[in-house]
Amino acid sequence: MKKAISFTLASILALSAIPASVFASQTDIKYDVNLDGAVTKDDARAMDSYLGRDVNYELSEEILANIEENGDFNNDGSITYDDVHCLYYHLFDTGVVPTDFNLDGKFTAADADVLLTYYTERQLEDEENPEVDLLHNEEIRKFIAENGDFCVDELDSVTSFEAAILLIYFYKDKTVGDVTLDGNIDALDASSVLTYYSEYQTGSLDKQFNENDANVKNLGDYNGDGNVNALDASEILTYYANAQTALAE
Repeated sequence: MKKAISFTLASILALSAIPASVFASQTDIKYDVNLDGAVTKDDARAMDSYLGRDVNYELSEEILANIEENGDFNNDGSITYDDVHCLYYHLFDTGVVPTDFNLDGKFTAADADVLLTYYTERQLEDEENPEVDLLHNEEIRKFIAENGDFCVDELDSVTSFEAAILLIYFYKDKTVGDVTLDGNIDALDASSVLTYYSEYQTGSLDKQFNENDANVKNLGDYNGDGNVNALDASEILTYYANAQTALAE
């Protein structure tokens, strides 16, 4: 039994070097909202303008007509921020916006955390503390400064919003219950959930970012009641036992 995760957020993605694959392909053309022949942050910004979030972006009649005709990307019968999310995910998928912000060669929840850490650095800086160093890595800091502000907002800087949309993108296709991300729902997942719950109850969860904890927090609510606790661990074990029994028959 697999359970899908649905999330809702909206933002705009940054314009930078555009891969050739973004131009004029049949796969991408539906996301070319502003009809300029490329899929970039400006297309998401046009969608935001249509939905009333970006009041500084003026839509031409042609773009407006294109959005009204083709902007329902998820085919649910209406144009909402969920459709903007589809555009976000497309830009991540095609590499227009990077996902490996901690530069470790892979995309995990840790990349969202490093964006949040960068944002926290900027928030803590003031006249008395002009340079706050939480990242301890100048290469990562520079990369985030150049690529991390992929959401258009009034601050024109990296915020917690970028971290949130990246985290949502990472978990959106993951399976609830598979907290170990190994493709199975089994006793290891139940054990991880139970450990997380025990540490949460005793206040002993790691205060620094912990990738395993992040996975349990986002995928461990197996029964969908809004909490991650021993009940979820029990139901995961029950599912695993039933699956094993079915295989043996």
